[in-house]
Amino acid sequence: MAEFSIAPLGHRETSIGRYVAAAIAAMKEVKGLECQITPMGTVMEADNLETILEAVKVAHEALIAKGILRVESTLRIDDRRDKPRTMKDKVDAVKKYMKRNLRHACICARVSMELCLSLQRLTHVAV
Repeated sequence: MAEFSIAPLGHRETSIGRYVAAAIAAMKEVKGLECQITPMGTVMEADNLETILEAVKVAHEALIAKGILRVESTLRIDDRRDKPRTMKDKVDAVKKYMKRNLRHACICARVSMELCLSLQRLTHVAV
């Protein structure tokens, strides 16, 4: 799994969307690669590192084919070998922890409210 962003340098436009689209179109041709586009980059999923590196290569080549003479990119790789991971199961794992934390917060809030009510009854003071 990897997170990738690419940008053409030296062109005279502020928008790079059409170049990013060309890079992504080229990447989607790489067999065994799944992509999830985000506002700040693309998350790639593949069974092996070679597929991800091939996708980066074709993305660069796509921009060069559009006349860009300088391309800058950032690649962050999560090369986990102890068990297979997917984009979906990584997100699901975080959501599971979020639910657990929310449940814990709700329990703490309920206990706090019960404690406040008990103190209020004991002291006859409005809380």
